[in-house]
Amino acid sequence: MKVNWKLYDDMEADKFSFLVRIVAEVFSVTPEQILCRSRFARWVEPRQLVATIWSENHSLQETGYRLDRHHGAIIHARERVRFLVEHDDRFADNVRECLQRLINEAPMEEETPKEKIA
Repeated sequence: MKVNWKLYDDMEADKFSFLVRIVAEVFSVTPEQILCRSRFARWVEPRQLVATIWSENHSLQETGYRLDRHHGAIIHARERVRFLVEHDDRFADNVRECLQRLINEAPMEEETPKEKIA
């Protein structure tokens, strides 16, 4: 079995934790509830939003790995979030708040020092 070391990158783990924390705060749940295996509806919707946002820039397999789900569940999550945004104003407002906070509160990435040419 080949290990994908990219999944263990500290910077990526920090970004994922930041995403989970913001979504948890907006939906009034804990990060642990988002990451658990429960199918309790109050925890599933935030988990599906995390899956949708993360999978925009990462593979379905990596997203599933981080959430301990099959990539098929990530596809379903994306479809469900799309449906909820269109039909549930409360959910859509929470999504907007999450996205706004992700933009406003994102930690600045450290710049790699450039070598000086003498």
